[in-house]
Amino acid sequence: MLLQWSAAGLALLAALLWLWSSRIRLPKAIERIDYGSVSPVEPKSIDDLDRLTNGLERQGQLSALAADTAAVSAALQVLALLTPP
Repeated sequence: MLLQWSAAGLALLAALLWLWSSRIRLPKAIERIDYGSVSPVEPKSIDDLDRLTNGLERQGQLSALAADTAAVSAALQVLALLTPP
């Protein structure tokens, strides 16, 4: 019974982590940045690019944590099925 409740709790945690990951705000559009051009790059473009890379990094971290949590939940569920009552 403890294994099943643990698996259910971890499955819920994984779902919440994926939900949190999906709610991270990313810029809708990035202005083109021409590196090495004569004209200066607008600060807004750099900020948008930084926000995008930081947001994508955070999404990846949360998704990886959610996947790990889901894997442990699945392993606990297998153990619960294999354990005699």
